[in-house]
Amino acid sequence: MITDVLAENNAVGYSGTNAGGDLFVVNSEWRDNLAGIVPNTLDSEELAPQHDALIAGNWVHDNNNADAPTFDLEYPSLGIGIVVNGGRDNLVTQNLVEDHEAFGIALLPSPDEDVWLTQGNEVRDNLVRSSGRADLALGAPSGGGDCFSGNDFATSLPPAIEWRAGCGSPLARIPGGSLGAIVGPLERYLAAALGEVAVGDWRSQPPPPDQEQMPGAESAPPDPAIAETAVPEPVRIRDARALDVPASSDVSQEVTVLGISLATSWWGVFIGLYAYALPLILYSAWVSIALWDLVRQDAVPNRTRVLWMLVVLVIPLAGPIAYYAFGRSPIQRSLRVTLVAGGLAIYVALTALAVGLGP
Repeated sequence: MITDVLAENNAVGYSGTNAGGDLFVVNSEWRDNLAGIVPNTLDSEELAPQHDALIAGNWVHDNNNADAPTFDLEYPSLGIGIVVNGGRDNLVTQNLVEDHEAFGIALLPSPDEDVWLTQGNEVRDNLVRSSGRADLALGAPSGGGDCFSGNDFATSLPPAIEWRAGCGSPLARIPGGSLGAIVGPLERYLAAALGEVAVGDWRSQPPPPDQEQMPGAESAPPDPAIAETAVPEPVRIRDARALDVPASSDVSQEVTVLGISLATSWWGVFIGLYAYALPLILYSAWVSIALWDLVRQDAVPNRTRVLWMLVVLVIPLAGPIAYYAFGRSPIQRSLRVTLVAGGLAIYVALTALAVGLGP
């Protein structure tokens, strides 16, 4: 149990790689870090994925400190208050999260030796405000089951996130999310890997002030029975205004198109365009060309053409691919292979190239 903590000037206020189970991060303040609370999954530690943590009653604010000591792996989380990175079945509730340049609360995939997707996380009853890109974000791809309900927020990626992924809604079970939500972190990862940013150094950090000593430390038992300690009731963040917490912020809302900030670098635009446009263009082309090809085949019985049309329209992705492979299309084989396999290969190769620039 982590409670009554003040964490500042760190790469991340809380990390917890693959940590979960009886884990409670509650009633603490996280400020002026590169990122605030970051439960995460990595292959470098045992017992992946991270899972089953309660993050509640925290005041998470102003975690935009690019001068905090950090490594390239941590730099993509810059400007995020709470980010579940590849974790599962966590509950994020009753937190006050404000004044972050990227996201207030985000659920994002974690690429490592394996790609760890978020799954089954609940984001409920938080007050999130003054975020640069979006107050709430669900990055794609996700594993399904992530949900958002009862939050007080202004912006989200994808839009209408509590309608699209509301807790208790059947829609929340469908894997999804916004590819725009991963553009910023991926851009920062590439920038750090290419040496385009100067990350902070621990030797330049201000020394902390004198700290209050633990009372009775000399007589404390060496193995305290914390298992029987009750978890404190989380602060009711919906009463945050009554706690006299001001909403002043220097963070301004970014203007975005398809989730991509107009102020982002050419790397962000490049990756974002492929993340959004190319898969949509490819799928639209597959369906349109397959339907056109079926319509013009007058020698094929109508029943056969109708059945193939239904396959193309009803079965996502696999339908048009099956038609090009088994539908006896008169389109030359080399053209069909280029249309399907070539388009996918280009998309995968460019994405792998971008990601592979990191160490």
